[in-house]
Amino acid sequence: MKSQKNQIKSGIVLSYVYLAISMIAGLLYTPRMLSMLGQSQYGLYSLANSIIGYLSFLGLGLESALVKYTAKYIALEDKEGEQKLGGGFLRIYFVISAVALLAGGFIAFSLKPGMAFGFMTGKLVESEITGLRIIVAILTVNLAIGFPMGVFGGVITAHERFTFRKVISIIREVLMPVTVLVILSFGYKAIALVVVHTTFNIAVLLSDFIYVRKVLGYKPIFARFEKPLVKEIVDYSVFIFIGLIVDRIADATNSMVLGAVSGTVAVAVYGIAIQINTYYLNFSASIGSFFFPRIVGMTVKNSDDKEISDLFIKVGRVQLYVLALICSGFIAFGKDFVLLWAGKDYINAYYIVVILMIPTLINRSQSLGTQILLAKNKHRFRAIFYLGVTVLDIAISIPLAMIWEGIGAAVGTFIAVLIGPIITMNIYYAKVMHLDIKGYFRNFIPQIFKISIVAAAGFAMNYFWSASSWLILASQIIVYLVVYLAVIYCWSFNSYEKNLVKTVVEKIKR
Repeated sequence: MKSQKNQIKSGIVLSYVYLAISMIAGLLYTPRMLSMLGQSQYGLYSLANSIIGYLSFLGLGLESALVKYTAKYIALEDKEGEQKLGGGFLRIYFVISAVALLAGGFIAFSLKPGMAFGFMTGKLVESEITGLRIIVAILTVNLAIGFPMGVFGGVITAHERFTFRKVISIIREVLMPVTVLVILSFGYKAIALVVVHTTFNIAVLLSDFIYVRKVLGYKPIFARFEKPLVKEIVDYSVFIFIGLIVDRIADATNSMVLGAVSGTVAVAVYGIAIQINTYYLNFSASIGSFFFPRIVGMTVKNSDDKEISDLFIKVGRVQLYVLALICSGFIAFGKDFVLLWAGKDYINAYYIVVILMIPTLINRSQSLGTQILLAKNKHRFRAIFYLGVTVLDIAISIPLAMIWEGIGAAVGTFIAVLIGPIITMNIYYAKVMHLDIKGYFRNFIPQIFKISIVAAAGFAMNYFWSASSWLILASQIIVYLVVYLAVIYCWSFNSYEKNLVKTVVEKIKR
């Protein structure tokens, strides 16, 4: 148990290191890559990714099912059942891979100028169509390999071996941009970019395979699934699949609304806002998933509601500190960041991001609730309910976007999130899942008050000392970070949280 706790702590820290590196690499690498690649070639790469993105739905949400039921067999100490499960999933994924190859190959060789499978290719010349076909074919192979090989990554997650996976991810995030820039410097274009990405992806998958075989001693047993287990997995996965589709629709909703009622300029501004907000959401999603195997084990062992509620509150507090740091920091310094990074034409992106961030403090700090729903097979309600929230978002956003463009669309999303994930889901957590939501808010509200005081000080600093350069902005952010951490550590952290920090610091020293 102690080893598992250390794996979770290390995994969370390394996850944030990975996200920080990913964000910095994105800010530094993307402009250089775009200038070397050119708009036309990057457009081909983006278009191909959009096409392949829909083929990824062939996974049918089975990855979560693999982790859940593997964790269940681990909790039951049933090694044979665990290995039979892995073999069964491999057989399913081999079939999915074959379907992906056929579908991707058909799409690649059918591409031609004009409308192709819902994607506009009318302005592409024949040489670009040829390049697009090759890129789609390579990405299809990449996807097809990833389906069965992903089983081993799922096994590592179920065994809570997070340190290994995060270290590998960090190495890839550092080496891949460097390799891409070196390759592009020799004059290669989008096809070479895709080959590099595919090569690194396969290398990571192979490392997972070797780790599972050599360290965990895991060997899949190819046996048939029992019918009750098949039914249980299908029932579980179908609503994961629905949730994935709803998330995809939700991600594109406001951009489509703005494109219909406000035009391309509003879409561009909103796109910048979404890019910034995505970094924020990635930080919010990085903790909850680490606890999924543990919650599955607690469910299998019939842990009481109080034990699960205590974990929900404990993790929620840590998530709140991280999210509030980013949110309050962006409120204080985000306007200058947008001006320096994107220019004054995109200043409305600042207000859009702030509107989107604020309600997320609540529902994203409760991301462990989603893992609890999945562990207890109660995610059906969430999948169907979120579809209704998306419809509500569209209904509210259209009239508001016609008046205030991107800011109006963001306000519509704010209202939908308030009614849906915040109010309704908390009622569901309390009444159906028996989580201590009152206890959560008793912890949440005082921390928000304390963080607001620090945020106000940061806003005042930026008001009297406006950042006219990246150096000044970086200095402000560093000062704010130090003050925030010091105040929160002394004023808000409980003994568990202080001990968590001390443990991390000791590990860094070693």
